[in-house]
Formats: sequence, structure tokens, C-alpha cells
Amino acid sequence: MEALARLSPAVSDTAATTLLRSNADGLDFASDWTGRVASLAGGGSHDQKAALAAALQTRIGDLLEEFVHRIRQRLPNRTRLCVGGSLFYNSYLNSRVKASTAFADVFVPINPGNAGNALGIALQQSRNPRRAVSPFLGPSYTPEEVKATLDNCKLNYNWASENDSVAMAVDALRRGALVAWFDDAMEWGPRALGARSIVANPFAPYALENLNHFLKKREPWRGYALSGRDSAIHTYFDGPRESPFMECDFVPRDRERFRHVLPSQTATVRLHTVNTGAPPRFQALLDAFGQATGIPMLVNTSFNGFNEPIVCSPRDAIRVFFGTGIDLLVLGQFVIAK
Repeated sequence: MEALARLSPAVSDTAATTLLRSNADGLDFASDWTGRVASLAGGGSHDQKAALAAALQTRIGDLLEEFVHRIRQRLPNRTRLCVGGSLFYNSYLNSRVKASTAFADVFVPINPGNAGNALGIALQQSRNPRRAVSPFLGPSYTPEEVKATLDNCKLNYNWASENDSVAMAVDALRRGALVAWFDDAMEWGPRALGARSIVANPFAPYALENLNHFLKKREPWRGYALSGRDSAIHTYFDGPRESPFMECDFVPRDRERFRHVLPSQTATVRLHTVNTGAPPRFQALLDAFGQATGIPMLVNTSFNGFNEPIVCSPRDAIRVFFGTGIDLLVLGQFVIAK
């Protein structure tokens, strides 16, 4: 629903209004809501289904915003809100809550679902001082371990300096290539944040086609997220102050500039605002791409093959690289091209 709704956001419909209502502590669905949604979708066109998805999502957003305001009325002295639950995997709803005037600051965790809630409860009950939890909690691999895997696979590769490996990636991106980016500790949570990512040039003419057809094998109307330097995001997009975990939707100010990554003329974009908490090499990649093109932003999707989980190890990365339409693989300072 989220992907369809992103094509035509902020659509309202009275039919969606009757399906959902709020109670004191949550949302109530009409008893026959699944059948009514199926009936509304019917044999409608793709655009009609997108509008229906957007209407349902908008209705949930309206009720969620009302609910957040009721929370603030109950807790008038609290100005900061942390949300949790799988509902907050939805970037449109996260944006609605952040845009609400109920709380001065809204925090959406790295992984707001059950796993994140479990970790949050443990941290809350611990006696340790509170501190920000990094999203990069997964395995990491030393250069020696990466080299051993490459040699074991009998592959030809280039070993480059930090600057040269970034420059090779930027050169490929400017030519419209898909670049797999594998660096340091793996992300924990639902989003690729620059450690296990596939990146693309958002200004390349066939960005969406390459990602949907040759890589992810998705429907042609699917859109992708962008990662960009936080200092540049609001020059080109309207949205929340920050989205460090790729958790919010933004509206392009100049749709023509980003036409190659917009699946519709009204689509919003999920954005990842990259600050000093991101992997240093990913920051360097964005900075170098920005110096080369004028805009430090890249399409960023998870490094995985069709219907597969995100890669973890160098061997995973090599297998997906050779099994998909990725053009260049950068494993730290090791670079492999097709």
C-alpha cells in the first residue's frame, strides 16, 4: 500500500473515512473493511488503485495525528515523543507525526518494530547512561578478510586508495551505472544506510528502469529512496527537519530536476538525510558525487538480489553482484567491474 500511495499522496476519499475511526487509545476498522477495500479496488486502473491506497493512508494519517494530539493533552509537560510499532515503518505516517505541532521533537527509532521495541525496553530498564544507538550494529570485515574471499573466488579486482575507490564509483555513477557499496559494519533495521547499499545516479535517464527491470525485478511504477547530505536536502525538498534512518517522505521542489527517479508526476520520495553519523566513506561518496554534479544525492536501495535479504558478508556481495545487473562492486578499497 505504501508504495502505491506514494504515487499520489494526500488524496482523500469519503469511502476511506467510513472504514476507519479512532477510539480513546487506537484505531477501529469497520468489521467488513477487507471486503469493502477489495470492492473499491475492483478491476480499477492502476491510477485508481494508487488513489485508493493514498486515501486509506491519508485517513490513517489524519487519525494518527489526532491521536498524537490527545497524547499531548494527557501529558502537557512533555515536549518530546518517541514512537514504536510496525506502523512506523511507513514513511508517510512518520512524516505526518513529525509535522504535527503536538510535540516539539518526534523520534522514530532505527527499527521501530518488535525488535526495536525489545531493545528499547532493555535499554530503558538498564542502569547504563542513555546514549544514541548506532544503526550499524551488524558484522564487519577487515580488508584481509575481504581479500581472502576475493582470492578464494579467483576474481580479478583493483585495490585502490580511499580517494581513488570513491572516484571510480563516482565515475561509474556519472555514466549511469549501478554501483554496489559494501563498507564496514552492516546496518540493523529495515533500511540500507550506506553500509550495504546499491546506489545510482538520480539524474541518469534510465535510473528507474535499471533498478526495477535489471536489479530488483519490480513493477515499473516502483520508486526508490534518495540519500543526500543533510545540508543540501532542504534546498531541493520539503519535509521534516531530518530523516537520518530514511524514515520520512519528502516533496520535491523541482520535479523536473528529479524526473528520472519519480514514478509519477505527483510522487513523493523517501529520503535519508546523511550527517556525520553515517559511515565516513559513504559521506565521502556523496561529497564527491556532489562536487562532480552539483547535488550530493544518490538513489539508495538495499544491496540484495530479487526476493533475497540484504547481503551481509563479502561472499554474499560477490554472489549478488555477479547474479544481477550491478555494474561495479566496491568492497571498501577493493573494486570489481564487469
